Amino acid sequence: NLANNHIRDHGPQGLQTTLAALQREGIQSLGAGKDRHQTRQLVRTDRHGLRIGWLGCARTLAQQGDPGPFFWELEEAELLAAVRAARDSVDVLVVSLHLGFMYVDYPDPEHKVLAERLAEAGADFAVTQPVFDVQGLETFLKRAEELKLPILAGLWPLLSLRNAEFLAN
Repeated sequence: NLANNHIRDHGPQGLQTTLAALQREGIQSLGAGKDRHQTRQLVRTDRHGLRIGWLGCARTLAQQGDPGPFFWELEEAELLAAVRAARDSVDVLVVSLHLGFMYVDYPDPEHKVLAERLAEAGADFAVTQPVFDVQGLETFLKRAEELKLPILAGLWPLLSLRNAEFLAN
């Protein structure tokens, strides 16, 4: 899911370069695109006869000026409508979300409500963006057990010693 609070750190040109690189390598982008309509498109990855659908967005409150490219800034009603629209065209529907606060080990009450609404609308799973605090994740998942929507925690791959030191501090 390209929709996140850092996707425009290098301006619109940085996002455009990322989208072009993904396209050149045959990788579908999720949650970002040349226009706002494209950011909200269902991505299908069919495997072994299973139709898997993906939607991805973020709550960043960042300004996105014209011209694009853009990422999908979370609007709950819009996301729920996209889930409902996609439900019948897939066997499994995954919603990738980038929202919340770092180092908070309990689910935000608003996010719990959103998870319930996503499940009611037809989502099968929610995927988080990278988790930085394993102990906080364990506490979060324990407190989120009553949700009807399974949560799959995103992982941050260790790319270097410097990256590991950053995560440790």
